[in-house]
Amino acid sequence: MKKKKLWILFIITTSVYAYLMLVTVPALKAMAGGMDILDVPPFYDATYIQELFRRLGEEGRHFYLYRQIPVDMIYPGLFAITYYQLIRFFLEKLSQRKLLFLSYFPIIGGISDYFENFSTITMLTHYPENLWIETLAPYFSLMKCIFVVLSLVLFFVLGITTLVKNKKTITKSPSE
Repeated sequence: MKKKKLWILFIITTSVYAYLMLVTVPALKAMAGGMDILDVPPFYDATYIQELFRRLGEEGRHFYLYRQIPVDMIYPGLFAITYYQLIRFFLEKLSQRKLLFLSYFPIIGGISDYFENFSTITMLTHYPENLWIETLAPYFSLMKCIFVVLSLVLFFVLGITTLVKNKKTITKSPSE
């Protein structure tokens, strides 16, 4: 993928993330009396889910289902595609083709995020019922957290390494 397209994809992905983190997540947190929504903590339990949904009330649960989730159904795909492409781009620039498998980390993170979202939708639409998914949902969140963090670390480390390598290449004199 060309650099310009990568930048556009990165800006779109970051904009969607910013909207979630600056608009919908703080609104939900306020509705929940300061409790983090299920997208935020790396792990939680069924008691946390029930308390969060209770605190959100009907209006908060509706906002979660119809304002947060629709945007959060776009973001994991954007994240997966964007960071997959960026990590591949950096690995290829660094001639590290044998490490291309690392570019799949954002895809695993995105898929885990979708499972987290589908779990949240199921729990919200069946509240106040206790469902078996309440025991699984925290593990989807944990997987998402692990692979998103690994993806971001890879992105920064590879990005900085690529910049340093390019700077060294540019600053070498022709006589070297």
